[in-house]
Amino acid sequence: MTTIRNLFLAAIAIVSSQNIVAQDLEEDSTKRLEAIGLNSNSSIVNIIGNNIPESGICSAYDSHSFSLSNPENDLLSDINWQFLIENPDNGYVTVANASGVTEFGIEAVSDPEIYKINPDGDLNGLILCDLKINGVQTQLSYRLSLELSPVIFSVTTPDIIPTSDYFYNCSFVVDYSGCDHLMVNLEQENMSIIVSDYVYEPSLAHVTVTHISRLLYAWIDIIAENSYGKVTKTIEIPPFENDSIVQSINQVSRDDLGNRRYDVYDINGCPIMQNATYSDLDNLQPSKIYILRTVSESNDIKTIKYIKR
Repeated sequence: MTTIRNLFLAAIAIVSSQNIVAQDLEEDSTKRLEAIGLNSNSSIVNIIGNNIPESGICSAYDSHSFSLSNPENDLLSDINWQFLIENPDNGYVTVANASGVTEFGIEAVSDPEIYKINPDGDLNGLILCDLKINGVQTQLSYRLSLELSPVIFSVTTPDIIPTSDYFYNCSFVVDYSGCDHLMVNLEQENMSIIVSDYVYEPSLAHVTVTHISRLLYAWIDIIAENSYGKVTKTIEIPPFENDSIVQSINQVSRDDLGNRRYDVYDINGCPIMQNATYSDLDNLQPSKIYILRTVSESNDIKTIKYIKR
């Protein structure tokens, strides 16, 4: 009997101990909730993005609104909103703010190019709400990923690789964002066919265009597109008979022409003028196509197609 009695008392002691531990945990949890201005019967107040998915992904070109979820009707006061976007220095700058309201609206982002564009081609946005919940100061946050139209940041100088006396390949690297692939079109002079290819290499695409005629002008269009827009960069390559004139052709603005010196070639690559000025180009025969190799004041060398009107 003594053994049974001792076992019974030990069981009571264990149950009592468990109840004490559970009570201590509950009291500790309650104290933590009270420390942030909430009690165990109150829901946590959050920012809600109206018509924005839980991922926070939305368009940078639309306006958006945000509100506070407060199902338990906690006392909210001293409300201050901020909309911030990450800048190229990895800091955040305030774009909009409001005070004393439970709903906050932001407009479409103007000048998105001045902010940092992440590897996905989006802007990193942040909604902050500083407020008091039941008298206790609190800060709420809501992260946004603001989608943009695609951007082509740069195209490297193409490598021209002759493959025969009549054809060559062209290779280059494209730094871009806002989509997961590029469309590359090859158009050649006096040919009705455009050859298209897709390069599925996000962010940094290594492109090779093959079987280009050395005897014809070639235009390579690099196209990045998403649901918000399309951007195109074009490489123009003149015909050539020897490797000395093989290089990409970049468009140069007319305002830039007057500050350059020129080496002038005919369509076959034969030299016509050396170290000419822009005014010297008036002496060229009209209605003919020339190749101009230009050198800027910063020693930037470019080649352009020039037609004397």
